[in-house]
Amino acid sequence: MNSVVIMGKVFGSLVLIALGIPAYYAIFHTESFIDFSYRFNSYNYVDPKHHTLILTKIEGVLYLILSFIVLLILWLS
Repeated sequence: MNSVVIMGKVFGSLVLIALGIPAYYAIFHTESFIDFSYRFNSYNYVDPKHHTLILTKIEGVLYLILSFIVLLILWLS
């Protein structure tokens, strides 16, 4: 039973880390991240506005903070 719990913790950690990669790009490479998503999802491409860049960075930071909290809960339980 103990090995199953450890495997679950490792798998959960890997999933959170994999989901954190887009958050990293959203924070540190926001312009190219938004540029790609706008070009990929829209036929009528327009340059992203400044508030869009700020909101994307805030969302990335919030996701990384929440992921870190979940990892702490996962490993300390």
